[in-house]
Amino acid sequence: MRHFTILALALGLAACSPRWDWRELELADAELRARFPCKPAIQTRDGAGLAHCEQQGLRFSVAWERLERPEHLQPALAQSAPRLAGRLGLAVQGRVEAASAPAGALAFPESGAYLLQGPQGQAQLLTWVRGMRIYQALVQGKTLDAEAAYEFLQGLQHPHSG
Repeated sequence: MRHFTILALALGLAACSPRWDWRELELADAELRARFPCKPAIQTRDGAGLAHCEQQGLRFSVAWERLERPEHLQPALAQSAPRLAGRLGLAVQGRVEAASAPAGALAFPESGAYLLQGPQGQAQLLTWVRGMRIYQALVQGKTLDAEAAYEFLQGLQHPHSG
């Protein structure tokens, strides 16, 4: 009887636990706060960086790069979605209104959310520029979880962008 009670309690706790364990992280090199559903690995080098983790079949990542010249920002942003899609074996299917760039992002027509799709699966990509940095936030998997993608992409914030 005692084993049954412990098993019932364990199953009850599992049923009550949240599907995602969101945690806020300060990415100081990127001047960005992000909410990840898992503990991300972070690599930085020469003004560029990547924070990423995998949870429940989805990959969550934020990449950033500091550019030296302002005239390079718009061309880099314009190439951002097609270049990343190609590296992932996906194609840009179009823009989506599911997410918007964090407050403080510069207004470029190429900023925004894109749906990527192909034999490798699906992804939602958010691209934007702030200061001299270009950013990409990505949720990728065989199939997308719209709620998790929304939570991740809307959880991006630039400190002091009041």
